[in-house]
Amino acid sequence: MDDGFFIMEDTMENHDMDKAAIVPNAPRRLSQAGQSRYTIILAWQIPDNIRPDQIAAHTFRVTAVAGGQGQFVPATRVQPDHRGWYRHEIGVSGAAQPVYFNVQVRTQAVNGQYGPFCPVVVCNTSS
Repeated sequence: MDDGFFIMEDTMENHDMDKAAIVPNAPRRLSQAGQSRYTIILAWQIPDNIRPDQIAAHTFRVTAVAGGQGQFVPATRVQPDHRGWYRHEIGVSGAAQPVYFNVQVRTQAVNGQYGPFCPVVVCNTSS
């Protein structure tokens, strides 16, 4: 898993960390044929008007493009790094054929309200 962390760091260092990244909500090929389980390293930013102490949890929506099957990913609370980037690893199931997924994240405020789902940067995958 160290290789994944290195790739993520390298990817994130090549972006301007002071500005919110605009990430296209395009499907990502996250698994290869025949693998049953994958770890996906994600990175994202939240709007500047939301402080980390206002966030109670992050929830994820992972949907296979073909057929629209969703995969359950537990909600969690993720702390940002010193540059304002959030990073998290999630696990998804593979299949007999390559699988393309849409991955989105949203925040839940401490008052219980949810923000919209937003796309995330998929930095690396591993089986």
